[in-house]
Amino acid sequence: MSTFAVRCNGLTKRYGEVAAVEGVDLAVQPGEILSIVGPSGSGKTTTLRLIAGFESIDAGEISLRGEVVSGLKTHVPPERRRVGIVFQEHALFPHKTVGENVAFGLHKLGASERSERLREALELVRLTHLERRYPHELSGGEQQRVALARALAPNPAVLLLDEPFSNLDADLRARIRGEVKSILADAGVTVVFVTHDQDDALFMGDRIAIINEGRIEQSGTPEQVFHEPETRFAAGFLGVADFLPAEYSNGTVKTELGSFPMSGESSGLCEVMTRPDDIEVTRSPEGSARVLSRTFQGISDLYVIELPSGAVVRAERPHHKRFEPGDSVRVTVAPHYVARCFAQADGKLMT
Repeated sequence: MSTFAVRCNGLTKRYGEVAAVEGVDLAVQPGEILSIVGPSGSGKTTTLRLIAGFESIDAGEISLRGEVVSGLKTHVPPERRRVGIVFQEHALFPHKTVGENVAFGLHKLGASERSERLREALELVRLTHLERRYPHELSGGEQQRVALARALAPNPAVLLLDEPFSNLDADLRARIRGEVKSILADAGVTVVFVTHDQDDALFMGDRIAIINEGRIEQSGTPEQVFHEPETRFAAGFLGVADFLPAEYSNGTVKTELGSFPMSGESSGLCEVMTRPDDIEVTRSPEGSARVLSRTFQGISDLYVIELPSGAVVRAERPHHKRFEPGDSVRVTVAPHYVARCFAQADGKLMT
């Protein structure tokens, strides 16, 4: 029997001739948080709905805790999958109190057990003092925690989160996602979390799966997918990335910013990725690069710099090392820089 809490093999869903999800493979360990991140229309919410059982699959298989719940001849209905769901709108009943909302999915339990599960769920999200309040009397963050408590109260095998922070403003979003991650860690529940926001994905996920046009581009730890992208799409979607024309041959990639060693036997035209912290800028009247713009970011400034070829890179510098648009500068790469080269033909990492 599989040890995975969630396992998707070759997951495929089509709407007419459009493949919303195609050949998706995912595996989530018990107690792990998997972030599925991608742009709008990439297939992330469809994947979540397939796991929940709201949609039937066209090909592949889904297993929860070793039990097949979706296959060509199997479709276990959502209410029998022991899956909890939190939507971005929270979907709280406005005419019910916090306690009544959280207890909504516990109607099959006896009175004593129902009361105990309600108490545990409210304690977990730290809302016991608000049990008799109504949703309109709560802040956005409190409503988020009520929705989370309602999903956790039935003790689900898997919790699915669908863009739960998208309706929150930036300051509240940062605070609430920290609270939610702490609550999920205390609960020890397995989570599949979908979002289009890279910051949410990197913060929440023990592992991240980047999805694009219904296919998984790359999966791994946040550090792996950010620092070691395997495709040009993955490199550009997570974080700020620029791409410079380059040529790779004989273990060396040649760029406008210099030549860099790379292991492997590939050769050909490619693009090399740089991130703002890879780029160093020095003021120089004889410099061949030019500052196009500066964006103040508080403790740092983000510069857009035009190289002699016309290619553009972005550089992040401390706020006290200031340049102005029009300044002539010299551009080099930082000592920590490791070149990653993507083939022009298919956008895949050259090795």
